[in-house]
Amino acid sequence: MTRLAIRVEEKTFSVEIGQMADTGRHELRLGDQTVQVMLPLTGAPAEGLSWLVIDGRPYEIELDPELRWIASGSVRQRLEIKDMADVRVRALKGNGRVKAPIPGQITRLFVTAGQAVQADQPLCVLEAMKMENEIRAPQAGVVSALPIAVGQIVSRGHLLAEIDCA
Repeated sequence: MTRLAIRVEEKTFSVEIGQMADTGRHELRLGDQTVQVMLPLTGAPAEGLSWLVIDGRPYEIELDPELRWIASGSVRQRLEIKDMADVRVRALKGNGRVKAPIPGQITRLFVTAGQAVQADQPLCVLEAMKMENEIRAPQAGVVSALPIAVGQIVSRGHLLAEIDCA
């Protein structure tokens, strides 16, 4: 199963792709919805893709060789694709202050105020678009403040923790 974050213009989709068979058919999960997608079996790279079939409906498409845009008919849209296996969310930081890099919900806490932490140690899990993002300590030290709670919704830049240098 491949997990991607695909951004088309200003909208981001969380996509899970599973290979169904050697027929070019794939099952994609877009959030809670599952669709069947059929790609040509040319073995060509993605930029050679000129059509696909989604839930039985054919589409002619054109992909930029560097995957920066996709076009269908007369509509051309900006495109960003991130493999979630290769993406590591980095917390915004400054002077030991760890801030949320993206908006989301705190689903787990791994530390408490007053606890000593090592650099890169997990602090909490921030869930966004059904993806769990482990927020890690940017430096070793002591957690002097942890103004968040499990279930709390935070915006980008919200203070998650303060770490005093060891």
